[in-house]
Amino acid sequence: MGFETEGFLGKDAECLVGKQRIEFQDLFEFAQDCSAMAMKLNSLPNSTDNFGVSIGVMFARCIAQFQGAIILAERGLSIESMVLTRALFETDFVLGALVSKTVTPEELVDSDLGSRRRIGNALLPISKADSHVEHHAKLKAFIIDNAESKSLAFETIAKRAGMQTVYDGLYRFLSHFAAHPTITAASEYFVRQPNGHEYVRFHPLVSNTSKAVTFACTGIILGCGTYENKVHQTQELNTELKLLLDREEALYQKYRPLDLNDEDESNK
Repeated sequence: MGFETEGFLGKDAECLVGKQRIEFQDLFEFAQDCSAMAMKLNSLPNSTDNFGVSIGVMFARCIAQFQGAIILAERGLSIESMVLTRALFETDFVLGALVSKTVTPEELVDSDLGSRRRIGNALLPISKADSHVEHHAKLKAFIIDNAESKSLAFETIAKRAGMQTVYDGLYRFLSHFAAHPTITAASEYFVRQPNGHEYVRFHPLVSNTSKAVTFACTGIILGCGTYENKVHQTQELNTELKLLLDREEALYQKYRPLDLNDEDESNK
């Protein structure tokens, strides 16, 4: 029994966690400190009106996505970690738009209903053919009731949040290099040996661990800064965030996660 038969669900993958945390000790310690900062902010009281609840649930989602991305990265699932980090940035956009009050909670509800209406429209012919008459009628009524609801695109939300640069930069990068089934995103399963032998191999993608961890940390720092700046701003928290930003910059300079490696260049 081993990785070749159990994959990431076996003991070999569990053992990889310790090895990764040793090899990338500075990154995982930084991730732990970022997580601690997020948890501290999350423990502070918040208002219970629509605005406060909306911000609170989005920040909670930020924390879960960040911690999930780190768990995946330490286990060698670096691409999957970056997929989750891309979702973290989407939540950052929504949080930022809420905090800057360029999107209201009511608009988010309408956008939610608009998205569900579009899904319902796609399901309508399937429902008519395969579902119970009562279920089909309920779906049709939902579509009619929400005919005026319109979903907001994430690019629109990012722009309203003042995060267009993040959208055009890291978010698009993560879309191509991780989230979408591109040759680039899947290329590391294609292995080249020194003797010239080439083959596809399912294995932990540890060469992207530093990218995965640094991008996840960037995502949660953005979320923490947004949440703290408008909701719980104090000198102490502001200083702690500034220190995290300084450490983030140093780690970016050390690991240079946005640099293209040789494999990336060969795929151009």
